[in-house]
Amino acid sequence: MRLTLEEEIRKAKLTKTSRHIADFVLENFSRVCFLTTDEISLEMGVSDASVIRFAQSLGYSGFADLQKKIQTAVSFHLDNGNEGQLPPFERLNRITPYLADDDLVQSMMKVMTRNFEDTFKRNSMEKIEQISKCLMRSRRKFIVGPRGSRDLAFFYASLFAQALSGVHSVLSADPSFSEPLLDIDSKDCALIISFPRYSGAVEKLTSFIDKAGATKIVVTDKATAPAAKNADILITLGIDNISFNNSRIVAVFLGELILADITRKTNSTEIAARMKKFDNLNPLESG
Repeated sequence: MRLTLEEEIRKAKLTKTSRHIADFVLENFSRVCFLTTDEISLEMGVSDASVIRFAQSLGYSGFADLQKKIQTAVSFHLDNGNEGQLPPFERLNRITPYLADDDLVQSMMKVMTRNFEDTFKRNSMEKIEQISKCLMRSRRKFIVGPRGSRDLAFFYASLFAQALSGVHSVLSADPSFSEPLLDIDSKDCALIISFPRYSGAVEKLTSFIDKAGATKIVVTDKATAPAAKNADILITLGIDNISFNNSRIVAVFLGELILADITRKTNSTEIAARMKKFDNLNPLESG
């Protein structure tokens, strides 16, 4: 099966400049159909040769060859009436206009709606089910999210532990926190959460997990994110916001969606027994 451009970029060994060009292409997908290498290089401040080398690093003979693939993809979506599904769903300048709206609630809802639409056009329910099945069949499940993703990793681990055994959170690359990863192997899986500004700790932990042969599920914002490299299952989320930080609303929804899918795939008696154990551990419920 032929890879999508996003998958080709994720699997390629790219230089810093090539990653920069990859982001431009992914975020301006339909525009790139009509741009020359001169126009791209001028807009980006890189050389023509860099644009050509980027295409060649993906296995194309040159930029014109890559452009043909993009044109075919754009034509397919337009012919099928799916303008909103142009991969990888160009993130144009959506934020600034919303800030001019006097109704801040409506502005926020518009941006969040766009995040949800973009996310679930990029990621099918089939992919969500792949994550659920991977978590269910793995001996141990490590939820990895240092620094800025620490709260999300803790949230995911707490969710999944309600339905699954063997769930561990890894919230730092510091040895005192990452010690549970020491014995990770091919029977285990790791769900890695990483959003801008990307943490170097995530790359360190991801490399360790990769060498151990564990299945890697990566939740991030784009295919060129450092943690996305060599992911077995990649989920890219919309994180736009009308404030200065990344939105976590879709990420929270994703965690709850995965748990819902795990729950419907698990025997209800097993879930009930596990919930009873949680109740017995809750000091607020004790007499």
